[in-house]
Amino acid sequence: MFKEKRINKTHLPVIDISKCSNCDLCYIACTYGTINKRNSMACAKCIKYCFSINVPCNPEHYVFDYKHCNACGLCISVCKNKAIFWYKING
Repeated sequence: MFKEKRINKTHLPVIDISKCSNCDLCYIACTYGTINKRNSMACAKCIKYCFSINVPCNPEHYVFDYKHCNACGLCISVCKNKAIFWYKING
């Protein structure tokens, strides 16, 4: 099991799933267990259209488990599609 990180964060990485190609580079690079692949339940709503038209649907996508994230930025640096970016936390 991964240990929860407790650090003062001013920025967190965020994934724009519309730019993500599911290449696994961020998942492999993250040694903290922050990035996980989840199935999108939203895709079930349009599955009948996937075969007839080009629907911009991504049935599997990556999500962050921020309680494990140390905001190191390694995932951002390995993302070839620039799908991961810094989000400034207000606080």
